[in-house]
Amino acid sequence: MQTLIANFVSGMTTRPTESDRTEALILDATGAEIAQHGFAKVSMESIAKRAGVNRATIYRRFTDRDGLLAAWAHREGIQMTGHLVAAVTGRLDTPERIRAGFVAAADFVRQNPVVRALARDNPAALIAAFCADDQALLRLGGAVVGSEIRVYQRRGHAFGLDADHTGEAIARLLASCLLIPGGIIDIDDSDSIRSFADRALVPMLMASSPGSSVQ
Repeated sequence: MQTLIANFVSGMTTRPTESDRTEALILDATGAEIAQHGFAKVSMESIAKRAGVNRATIYRRFTDRDGLLAAWAHREGIQMTGHLVAAVTGRLDTPERIRAGFVAAADFVRQNPVVRALARDNPAALIAAFCADDQALLRLGGAVVGSEIRVYQRRGHAFGLDADHTGEAIARLLASCLLIPGGIIDIDDSDSIRSFADRALVPMLMASSPGSSVQ
């Protein structure tokens, strides 16, 4: 698990590259197999069957099972970063940027079949993932949010907040929504997530702005 988290984190800080159709099919099949059967039961044979390729093709491209899982985790990290960047790119209104970013992060978690399967069937493994490699996943999530907060600060908002501490707090909030479902914030409901952003995150991140008005 620690190696997978390291590759996911690496993917989040890597520029995406072109991949051929066969590689994409294999990695898609890997994610689907993990979601359905869990990491322990995933086999090269089952992945090959789902992807419609032979095992030799997978071994030739990824060497072994560990190499395949590492490549899959790396791609997941790349896709998460792309999802978040796409959500906020071009949004000049700061409150809307806050809403869009938080909803996008929650949507990625909700729609990722592997994360959802772990949360449902093996929450202990998901907790271990957040703790792995000196909490690398949590620290990276906090750093991504902190970087976004600095964007707000350059626009004249959120001056009273420490970007790093606030970023980690929001990352921990998302983790808790996944690990402890229910309550006011329903991670399975985009309207609930957006409402929380409107009622809590936007006021918190905008309140210290001189003469600001939250809309």
